[in-house]
Amino acid sequence: MPDRYGDETPAVVDFDSRRRVREAQAAIQRAREQRERIAETRTVHAPLSSDQADATRRHRRTVTDRADSQRNKLRIANCHLCDDDGYTPGNVVCDHRDHRPAAQRGMAAIRAAMGWPSTPPPAHSPENPGGAE
Repeated sequence: MPDRYGDETPAVVDFDSRRRVREAQAAIQRAREQRERIAETRTVHAPLSSDQADATRRHRRTVTDRADSQRNKLRIANCHLCDDDGYTPGNVVCDHRDHRPAAQRGMAAIRAAMGWPSTPPPAHSPENPGGAE
């Protein structure tokens, strides 16, 4: 509104009140979003009846057991260390891992530490009369 000299008076702006309004609007928006998230969570995680929960548990267990069984059959079929039942020649349950390379590395380390020859003497040699290795 012009003053008595005809000049427009600039409106006094209350920056603090505008800031408070913006903060209040942001808080209202955050609260609305949180209410929506809670409502979505409730619908997703609605409690099951005991029968439904038992059926779900049984189904999960069945599916898991079936998958474990199939996985174990595949491992046994692909393993060259065990028989068709999953046992090694010493009647031990096979873990389907060839441990020979690790055992050979370990024996090589022992031989090096003890100062033994790098290869064992052949069976029935004068150094190994019993033939045991």
